Amino acid sequence: MLGFLAPDQEVMEGLKQEARRFLAWQSVVRDHDVLNLDAHQRREASEGESASDKTVKLRLAEAYRWLVVPSQTVENGNVGSLEWDVTQANGNGDSIVTRASRRMRGSEHLIIKWSPVLLRMELDRWFWNDQDHVSVKKVWDALSAYCYLPRLRDQAVFVEAIQDGIASGDYFGYATSISADGRYEGLKCGTPAAAIYVDAASVFVKADVARAQIANERPEPEVLELEPSAVPGARPISDISGSSEEPRRPRLPRRFFGTVEIDPDRAGRDMGKVTEEVLQHLTTLPRGKVKVRVEIEAETPEGVSEDMQRVITENCQTLRFESHGFEES
Repeated sequence: MLGFLAPDQEVMEGLKQEARRFLAWQSVVRDHDVLNLDAHQRREASEGESASDKTVKLRLAEAYRWLVVPSQTVENGNVGSLEWDVTQANGNGDSIVTRASRRMRGSEHLIIKWSPVLLRMELDRWFWNDQDHVSVKKVWDALSAYCYLPRLRDQAVFVEAIQDGIASGDYFGYATSISADGRYEGLKCGTPAAAIYVDAASVFVKADVARAQIANERPEPEVLELEPSAVPGARPISDISGSSEEPRRPRLPRRFFGTVEIDPDRAGRDMGKVTEEVLQHLTTLPRGKVKVRVEIEAETPEGVSEDMQRVITENCQTLRFESHGFEES
C-alpha cells in the first residue's frame, strides 16, 4: 500500500449537504421539460448547478487533506511494527491525487527515480543471502509488499534502475535465465540489455560472478603470423621480383540470413534475446540494410471460432501483415 487520503470528519457533513444540493439542481436541469420551466427558471437552475458544483469541489479538497501512509523502521536488522504517518496534503487548486503525490514524493514515500546504487544496497541487505544470484521477480514482489522497503511508483522505475545498473557494470549483472548446468543465459554486466524481464526466470547476479563468467567465455584473441613483407624495414616480395601486383584480399560475405524457432509462451523474452544477440550487431554494420520478417504457424484440433477469427484478422490488418488467413487443414 502506498497510502491513502483520510477525510476530515468536521468538513464531511458540509460536503455531504452540498453534494445533495448539487444533485438536486442537476435533477432540475435534466428534467426541465417535465417540470415545465420557463427560460428564467432554466437559467436559474443552471446557475445553481454550476455554483453548487464549484462548492462541492472546494469542500472535497478541504475534507480529504489528511495523507495516511504506512511505514516500518528497521533497527539492527530487526523490522519494527507497522506505523501510520499522518500529514496534511494541502495545495491550492490542485486535485487530491496531485497533492497526495507531491507530498509523498517530498517525504520519499513515493520514488519516481531510483539509483542502481540504492538497488544494490537493498540486494546486499535483504536478498543475496550468501548466494550468487536472486530472482528479479522475487525482489519486485518484495518491494511491492513490504513497507520497510523503498516504495517505487511502478515497475518502470524498477526496470530503469536495473538498466542503469547493468550498463555500468559496477553494481550487479542480469541474466534472462539459468541453464541446467548453472550457466547464466543472456548475461549482461557492463553493457546495456535490449530488454529487462521481471519474471521468475530472470535473475540478478553478483557483479564479480557475472564479470568472471563473461571473461571466461570471451574468445581468445587470434595471433597472426607476420609475413616477411609485414616486418618493418623489409622490402615486399613484389619489390624484389619487380612485380607490381598486390596480394589479393579474401572476399568477405555480404549477406546474412537466419531462421529461429521461439517459444510462443515466452515470445517476448526470446525475441528480446534475438534482438540483443543478433540484430543489434547487424544494424551497426556500415551501410547495412536489415529486414526482419515474422512467420507464424498455428494448428488447433478444435478449430478457431468465428469471434476469434475476426479478432485475429482485425489485429493482423492493424499491424499491417503482408499476408494472413485461416485454412481448414
